[in-house]
Amino acid sequence: MTTATRLRSALLVGGVAAGTLLTGAPPASAAAVCDGDYVRTCINLRQTSDYYVAASASIRDTDLGSDYAVGVQNVTLQIKRGGQWEFFDDVARDRDGLHDVSDAVSDGGFSCSGYGTAVLRAKATMRWQRAGSATVTTEYVYSTTVGIPCWNGG
Repeated sequence: MTTATRLRSALLVGGVAAGTLLTGAPPASAAAVCDGDYVRTCINLRQTSDYYVAASASIRDTDLGSDYAVGVQNVTLQIKRGGQWEFFDDVARDRDGLHDVSDAVSDGGFSCSGYGTAVLRAKATMRWQRAGSATVTTEYVYSTTVGIPCWNGG
C-alpha cells in the first residue's frame, strides 16, 4: 500500500480509474490513471501520432476537506526490457515547488523509433503538504502499461 493510499484511506475511501491499451487508431488518452480524494493525482501516456508518444501528469487539492499544497516534480518514460522497467527518457522536469491548488507537467512528445513494439509507461513524482504540517509526502505514480508500435526505419 503506497503512502498516498494510506493517507487517503485514513481520510476517506479512495477510488481509481484506469485507461486501456492501444488498439487500432491512437485514442486521445491511451493510458490515464487518476487516484485520490483529498489530493487528486493523474498521469497520462498517449500516442500522439504514428511513432510518437507524450506524457503528462497533474495534481490538485480537492474541496473535500483539509488544505494541501501540491506539486508535480518530474515525469519520465520507462521501457520494459527483459522483464524489468528501465529509464527510457526524461520527459519533463518541474522544480518550481508546491502550489496552492494545482500543478501540471507535460511534454511535447517523444519519437518512438527503432524498438519494434515498445512497452512503455510514464512515471511521475508527486508531492503534497497538508496546511500547518511540516511533512511533505512524496509518491511515485505510474500510468498503465502501453504497447506502442514504433517505426523501425524500413
